[in-house]
Amino acid sequence: PLMREILRMRLAQAEILVVGEAANGSEAVSLVESLSPRLALLDLNMPGTTGLEAISQIEALGGETLTIMYAAGASAHEVQLALDAGASGYLDKSSAMEMLEMALTTVLAGGSFIDPNIARELLAPPKYSITPRELQVLQLMADGLQNKEIAVRTGLSVETIKAHVTSLLTKLDSHSRTGAVTRAMRNQIIV
Repeated sequence: PLMREILRMRLAQAEILVVGEAANGSEAVSLVESLSPRLALLDLNMPGTTGLEAISQIEALGGETLTIMYAAGASAHEVQLALDAGASGYLDKSSAMEMLEMALTTVLAGGSFIDPNIARELLAPPKYSITPRELQVLQLMADGLQNKEIAVRTGLSVETIKAHVTSLLTKLDSHSRTGAVTRAMRNQIIV
């Protein structure tokens, strides 16, 4: 509550009207539904319904409310999830008030705003050093083939296929074949 009060006072100084405050994600979604604000500033780590879930729920309402994730130390992955869910921007809580004002005015003017501290990481292409053979194995995994079937299709031994699968799991930072395929599709390594 104290942080919300401080933020509200600082925004009032910048002539930005705060029409509602929520202690958790569910309250935020309810307030957006009842008040239809132009913008909702959402913390990633709200109790109950998270900021990411709230962004998705606000988008599902179909209104005109824009959203910005306002969080401390969010990872590039979390920021990307928020953007994918419909957020128009991300700002780190450690940013100066002037940066918050810039983010709000940019988004309200129809633009997007990404905190410069994470923009470089977010925009950098993923660094996966997948070999052509691993790519072939990955595509066959995506097609639902098991190691024996992949071995037959590629003319390689089952042990070699297992080695490629293990390497792919490591490179794609996944603990399962499904997770590796999902990450590869999400990063457009395979289609």
